[in-house]
Amino acid sequence: MAEKKYYWLKLGDEFFGDKTIKKLRKIAGGDTYTIIYLKMLLLAVKQNNHLYFEGVEETFPAELALELDEDVENVAVTCSFLEKKGLLKVMSEEEFFLTQCDEMVGSETDAARRKRKQRNLERLAGEKQVALPARETQVQLFHRLVDGYAISDYVKEKMETWFKYKTERKEPYKEQGMKSLLKRVETNTGKYGDQAVCDLIDDCMSSNWKGIIWDKLEKTPVRPSIQNRVSEVDNW
Repeated sequence: MAEKKYYWLKLGDEFFGDKTIKKLRKIAGGDTYTIIYLKMLLLAVKQNNHLYFEGVEETFPAELALELDEDVENVAVTCSFLEKKGLLKVMSEEEFFLTQCDEMVGSETDAARRKRKQRNLERLAGEKQVALPARETQVQLFHRLVDGYAISDYVKEKMETWFKYKTERKEPYKEQGMKSLLKRVETNTGKYGDQAVCDLIDDCMSSNWKGIIWDKLEKTPVRPSIQNRVSEVDNW
């Protein structure tokens, strides 16, 4: 099967400035004749710049008018003008040649058309693409926020492990959620101690839990306050 080919007319900015086209347009009904000429060119580009009379109607203008969906008299006037000005050549009773067509025609194969469209799409995508900043990882977000909380280095290391665990589960924290978590960690390490919180995090990860079950710390003895511990030392 032959590859499909597409044709089009290339109207230069000088087309309507051409004196012959200007004269055609100045005739009464000239704009209609100009449109008919353009339609003739579009028909001819598919036929190697030729128009053919097949005898379906009695005359070539009548048959062309049928094909172009135009008035017969208007097509006849257009053909007469074009022939006088050398834009339409009568090759035989059945064959007519449009002399301007060759310089105005463009064509491409179906494959070339697809490639051109793909190149245009890629070019547009490149123009529209906006360079986005690299997305902040969970650990990076943690390090940016953690200095605002009273959390020991020992617990920080365990928290990094927790955030990597959450990343693997595709359950990242948003900034506000991480701030709430860090505040909870700060409170519970102060109440129950670093080791209790780290053990809880390990337990939650080994159990494949989605979050840290803080209620489990209630079974852990409450860590004595600093003031109580100072009092104990004083009593030694």
